[in-house]
Amino acid sequence: MLYADEHIPLKIVQRLRSEGYRVEDVPRGLADREIPANALAEHALILTDESDFSRMILDEGKLTAGVVIISISFRVPVEDEARIIVEM
Repeated sequence: MLYADEHIPLKIVQRLRSEGYRVEDVPRGLADREIPANALAEHALILTDESDFSRMILDEGKLTAGVVIISISFRVPVEDEARIIVEM
């Protein structure tokens, strides 16, 4: 399962779901510092475009199932970004 944070475009989430991935939105109101523990409890990878998560996990030693950091480019159509992620 993937936990998609609020910065991941909906088209990417929809494409992942259409390919059979279980993608859940990070619960609203959940503080960034709480996301790794929630994701771990759900055995979910965190899908984000923020490198803050990797720093927080490494610097603070937070346990997690993993973090997938994507770089979103406004020069590449979001549909193509979604395809690239699915094909990884």
